[in-house]
Amino acid sequence: MYSVSLPQPTIAVTIFGIQIPKTNPGTASTPTVALTTLDTLLSNHPTHTQPLVQDGPITPEATYTTHIRLTYWATPSHFTEWWESPAVSTFWRTLPPTAGIYRETLQIPTPKTQIGTNKLTKNGQGHLASYAGTDKMGYWGCYYDRMSGVGRANKGNHVSPLKTAPCRRESTGTLRPGRVAVTRLPENLCFVVEGQDHSDVSAAEKDYWFAHFDGPVKRWVADLVAAGPEAGVLDARVCFDPSQGRLADSGEEALGYNRKTELFWFLDMECMERLGRMNAGHVALRREFLKAYGPGGEMEGGRACLWVETSILPADGVECEYIGCVDGTGLMGLEWAQE
Repeated sequence: MYSVSLPQPTIAVTIFGIQIPKTNPGTASTPTVALTTLDTLLSNHPTHTQPLVQDGPITPEATYTTHIRLTYWATPSHFTEWWESPAVSTFWRTLPPTAGIYRETLQIPTPKTQIGTNKLTKNGQGHLASYAGTDKMGYWGCYYDRMSGVGRANKGNHVSPLKTAPCRRESTGTLRPGRVAVTRLPENLCFVVEGQDHSDVSAAEKDYWFAHFDGPVKRWVADLVAAGPEAGVLDARVCFDPSQGRLADSGEEALGYNRKTELFWFLDMECMERLGRMNAGHVALRREFLKAYGPGGEMEGGRACLWVETSILPADGVECEYIGCVDGTGLMGLEWAQE
């Protein structure tokens, strides 16, 4: 397994989401054109941009497709310089009240974030630093131990101050016109990126994956999505990269692609670890994957790439704005998170 040691004290991650109607996408004032403009503005500015597609703004549904740009910036000032440039500020300021666009900007202290991966392929935070081998793997608490500013012994200082998770309002499925800024956020929210890439696997490895891991992975993701705020899962987005083709010819839309990425918001990292420990399927999946793809395993040297990033966020390090988005989108859909 590999991890990264980020040299800078803070990095920035911004998630842009553009909700485009699946029918009658419209004219020049629609989100379709805004997406093209955003891609032009982002060109060559973030250290890395991952284009993703989410089938629906909240859960898979027939009305909208959300196009996501998951962007990584070497420092917050790198992002701020771009964000405050005349072209970008004019674009964002002049968006109409029904634009169907959101942004979630995270300033992440590097001592409170980590990435773990089984391959040296650059993904996510891997674009911001070089990978190095790590022996902090295969046990509960390894994510904490990979965070230089936390560690298992100190994890009690990084739990949520909330006694219970906020409730998610039932979405009306309609656009909420205007701008909604999410500002009332607690300390220690946990943002997680989970990714799988099978675009380079051999036919034999593909068969092995379907025989041993495809079903358990899909069940684990489905369990997380279904868990909801009462279990500490505040928001879940199952996304894919259509440019990399499909792993399966049928089945679930998002998880049938070669490259898929799930974005999760947890109340804190304890909620994420608790769900992982309690889910028997996940426990077995975790154990068997490390056995198969680890030293001496049947798939040692295999080309499937999995990675997971976990970040513990300060309350003042999260800034979100939703402009004309579907009611219930993202953190806007939580009772405590609205202004």
